[in-house]
Order: sequence, then structure tokens, then C-alpha cells
Amino acid sequence: MRGRDMGLALAVAALLQCGAAHAQDAPLLGLDRIQLLLDQWREPEAAVALARLEARGISGGARYLAVKGELLFLKGDYAGALKALGEAERLRPGDPRVAFIRKRAAAAQELTRGHVRHRSAGGHFEVLTPPGKDQLLAHFAAETLEAQRQALKDDLGYAPEDTIRVEVYPTAEALARVSALTVADIGRTGTIALCKFNRLMIVTPRSLLRGYGWRDTLAHEYGHLVVSRASHNTVPIWLHEGLAKYLEARWRSSAGESPPLAPAQEHLLAEALRKGKLIPWAKMHPSMAKLPSQRAATIAFGQVQIAVDFLVRKVGTAGLRKALAHMRQDGKDAWQALGSVTGMTRRQFTAAWRRHLRGLKLRTLPGFVPPTLKLGKAPSREQRLASMRHDRARDLLRLADLLRSRRRTRAAIVEYEKARKLLGPREEFVANHLARAYLEIASPAQAIAALLPVLEYYPELPGPQVTIGMAYLKKGGEAEAAARHLKVGLRINPFDPEIHCGLARALAENDSKAAALHAKICKQLGGR
Repeated sequence: MRGRDMGLALAVAALLQCGAAHAQDAPLLGLDRIQLLLDQWREPEAAVALARLEARGISGGARYLAVKGELLFLKGDYAGALKALGEAERLRPGDPRVAFIRKRAAAAQELTRGHVRHRSAGGHFEVLTPPGKDQLLAHFAAETLEAQRQALKDDLGYAPEDTIRVEVYPTAEALARVSALTVADIGRTGTIALCKFNRLMIVTPRSLLRGYGWRDTLAHEYGHLVVSRASHNTVPIWLHEGLAKYLEARWRSSAGESPPLAPAQEHLLAEALRKGKLIPWAKMHPSMAKLPSQRAATIAFGQVQIAVDFLVRKVGTAGLRKALAHMRQDGKDAWQALGSVTGMTRRQFTAAWRRHLRGLKLRTLPGFVPPTLKLGKAPSREQRLASMRHDRARDLLRLADLLRSRRRTRAAIVEYEKARKLLGPREEFVANHLARAYLEIASPAQAIAALLPVLEYYPELPGPQVTIGMAYLKKGGEAEAAARHLKVGLRINPFDPEIHCGLARALAENDSKAAALHAKICKQLGGR
């Protein structure tokens, strides 16, 4: 063989050897691609890609088992995930990712064992709740999420087609076990819900002293899922949280309606702005749940909500869709993508946002005490009285309660009014009992007047919302106002039978189907 022919033969042999090596590496490259899809929250595409590999006979090895186990975990097949991940650990011990996922899969399997499944009317959500009282969450959770899905599809141009799993946990400790959070994280920042591992996870409102805005929270977490999938998980935390916060009430609001800041957000954000203590974007990474306090978290959420509001005012929801597309398709980071739609650099955007923030003329609220989410059971009446800061007010309240128990309601009102004068018109415990006493003597207008100052500062309190809703019902001709307040109560503490009994009456004329549902729940909860 001549030298030229020898060289050609060697080259061909090398190419064949290279091709064989690539063929051997193909399964690994395929698994790398599937792992990337999982990291980008593209679980449906990852499932299709893995099925194609398996159709080619690839179904062994530690790497394959690890990827398959993670995919099964994300699909909610915890038993299958544990089997695959356990085998992966046996073949390749010490893989921290496998160990992490296996631990969460074991916790999720244990904590959802015996949960009741409820499929949403649209088929896009499967809600799993503990048996018993928490089952009533399922209908309202599904209703919220189907409405939010349509709203975000309109705003962001995308909605997942697969069925999204929603898991309700009985305690904050349970949420910590299935996530990367600690109980300390949850208590410190008030994080009681997550979008993680291809599902939405929330703690039942029964585990908190006063409940919490659980329906908006579910919508918020679904927003994270949509943003992650629409961007291939490329959005930074500050923008992620800003979009989810800005859009969390879309399931119950009109398109283009800017959500107002809650009183606590406005007050704390105004203070932080005045004192130069805003939270830097970078401090929000890797999670709002890692911020030092509920106060810091409230300020941060206010900042990012206003940032997205500023962005929408400038470029509309069409601009949001374009920015997400730039991150997904063009490999741009968030500031490059925002620059493409706003024409501003990071520094220019931040400066313009700060000017917008100052231009809002945010108010601090005199005498405002920022509310906090507290875990555990509600204190008894005597514990509430014992915690009163004013001895004289405590004595007056005990006397009022005694008079009221003896049906001397008008005399009790006199004592409640004295206590309120000492503690101020926004003391919720006194105002709510005073309003209830006014309802007992058929004075709904005075009950409403007693509660309005409380709700101006603290709209998240379910007790006053329910009482004022019942007052509007008793006033007559105010069914719409009654329903509005009772629905707020439902969004916070859906286990109060009075909410459902009241809504059955308030909705009777305009929404007979909803009224019948609430009447049924009213009866189930022992209401009248």
C-alpha cells in the first residue's frame, strides 16, 4: 500500500473509531440534555426525551437511574422515584443531588399518604389535601388556579398544558421536610408556600393563628411555575418574585389593573425609602425565604411589585412577553432582556424605578403595627385579654363581656366604647367585639363604623372582615358589599362557617350555584 493510501486508510479508521465513540457517548449526551430540561423546569419535554432514549434500549446505569428517578419525583410518582434513586445510589454512592432528591421524595411520599385527590374542572390541576376539614380547600384552590391559568395565559402568552400537582400540608414543619427550607426560614420570613419540584406546595391556613391569604398565595406560586417554564428558568429572583407578586391577584381582577400595595407594604416601604434601607436586588437571592425577617420580606416584595408595575406601565404585558422570550430564546440575561424592551441599562432602569417609587408618595400610617404571620393555634379569649397593654382596658373588657353574657348588651357597649377610647379605634379585638354587640341590638350601621378604621390598616384580619360582611347583610340591600367582605374572609380563613352561611345569603340572587355550594359547606361546618 502506498503512503497516500495508507494515510487515507488510517484517516478512515480514525473517523470510524471517532464515530463509534460518539455512538457510545450518545446516551450520555441524551441524559445531559434531559437533565438540562429538568433544570429548566421543562418536565413534559424531559419525559418525552427520556421515553425516546428508552425506546432505543437505554435503560441502565447510575446516571440513567438518577435522571429517571428525578423525573418520576417531579411527576409525583414518589414510590417509583425512590426505587430508581435508591438503585442509582447503590451503583454510584455519594451523589449529593440524588441524596437530596431522594430525601424529599421520601418525605413527600410519607406526608401525602392518604391525601384526598381533587381534579379541577378544567383538568389542569390536581389538588391533594389531608382528609377531613382541609378537603374544603380543594374546590376553591382549583377554582382559583383555573382562573389564574387563563389570566396568565392572556398576560404572558403561555400556560402549561400538563396537569399541575398541588399539595396541601398540615404544618410548616411538613413544608420544611419536603423543601429546602428550614422551619426557622418559614417562621422568620412567613414563607408558607412554594413552587418547587414541578408542583405547588402550601400549608393549610388552619395552621396559622389567623389564617393567611392562601388563595392569592396559590396564584402567586402558580405564577412562578409559569414564569419559570416560559423563560426556561432564566429569570432572576427579584424579577421572578416581582412578576408573581404583581400578578397574584389576576384570578380575581381585570386585565391591566395595577394591584395596590397592601397597607403593610406601603407603610414599611415608605419607611425604608425615607431611611435609605431598601433591599438591594442581589440580597433577594437565592430566595426571599432567606431574608432576615418578615419586615425585610414585606419591603422586598413591595419593591419588586412596584418594579414590575413600573415596567408594565412602560412596555405593557406585551413587553413582559418579549422580555421572557429574549431570555428563553436568545440567551440574554434579565438586564439585557429588559434593556431590549425598555431601552434602558440596568443603572438607568434602577434610577427610573426609584424616581417612580418616590413619585408614588407612599404614606407611613400613624400608629401602625406591622402584622406578622404566626404559626400555631389561635389564643384563647382570656389569653387575648391578658396580653392587653392597658390594665384599665382589660378590666373594662371583662366587665363588658360579663354584661353581654347577661344580655345587658347596651350596657356592655358602653364599656367596650370606653376600652376602645383607651386603646384606639384600630384595636381589632375591641372593635370586633363592639361591632358584634351592635349587631345584637340591630345596629348594623354602628357595627360597620366600628370596624372601618381597623380594616383601613389591617384588611388581612378575617374576624373583622366577616363581622362587617354580616353587618352589611343585616343592614339590608347591601348584599354586594356583604359578599365582597365575606369573600375576603374566605381568602384568609375558609373554615369559619359564618363565612359560608353569609355567602349563601349574599349570593342567593346573583349566583345561585355558588350560593348552594356555600349553603352546603355552612351545614357541614355546623353553621346556621
